[in-house]
Amino acid sequence: MAFVLLASHLGAAPAVITNSVSASGNLVISWNSRGTLEKADQISGLWITITNAANPYTNLVTPGAKFFRLNQTVDATTLHKKVLCGYQGWFRCPGDGGSQWIHWSRSSSTIASNTLTFEMWPDMSEYTNKYPAPGFSYPGGAQAYLFSSQDPQTVDRHFDWMLDYGIDGVFVQRFVVGVAGHPTNVLDHARKAANRTGRTFALTYDMSGQSTNSLLSQMTNDWRWLVDNMRITQDPRYLHHNGKPVLMIWGFFSDRFGTNLAHQIIDFFKNDPTYGVTLVGGGEWWWRTDAAQG
Repeated sequence: MAFVLLASHLGAAPAVITNSVSASGNLVISWNSRGTLEKADQISGLWITITNAANPYTNLVTPGAKFFRLNQTVDATTLHKKVLCGYQGWFRCPGDGGSQWIHWSRSSSTIASNTLTFEMWPDMSEYTNKYPAPGFSYPGGAQAYLFSSQDPQTVDRHFDWMLDYGIDGVFVQRFVVGVAGHPTNVLDHARKAANRTGRTFALTYDMSGQSTNSLLSQMTNDWRWLVDNMRITQDPRYLHHNGKPVLMIWGFFSDRFGTNLAHQIIDFFKNDPTYGVTLVGGGEWWWRTDAAQG
């Protein structure tokens, strides 16, 4: 006798895993996602990895209960072999706790054909919470809807899709120009969803639009607050590499600020004994040939 279990029942990320017993007395297990097949004599464990298990996996049925699961939990200790997406989380709709259209429309108060800021209408069929877009309808005449990133069920759906399609996690974006009050709604949603689905996450600071006079202090103050108050880097799903939390900083453009400020930013985040990180930088694609002086 053998039991094949969803990993979500066993403290690991879920997957669709099925089995059938052939006439020869073998248990044949197959699955539809990336993951590591594990087995145990009892449902409580000890779970043992089946090294290099082929899909489908064939195992002789023996007396006594045997349990199998597909563990899809992403290894959050390394950047290696990761597929990670940027996650801005910047869409807002009236009724999501606020009253503005943000990033859907050029007008925060109105959404219309001449204010749209996106080119393709999102498929809303799998969303739980939907926000009506006045004046817009689907081809059959039904009301058209959009999603809000402030809604935890939106973020949950996105993480479910990442699990389904083998995306390891996200860089949750924080715009330095807006972090003075330490907003955490989208970050909180992503953190919970990463833990639920076994994905990983890290932060990205986008420096666009922030005054250079306060850029370094604004960014480092927020990072210290997240580390000290939210314990963000202690979350088991927060991505690490070489023993340090991973942080991305976007916006190293020579026409925005000089090399002196760039070095100050890099030096703090790479070398601070308490708040140091494995730093990922983002900037102009032609950076290797940029001859601008700082």
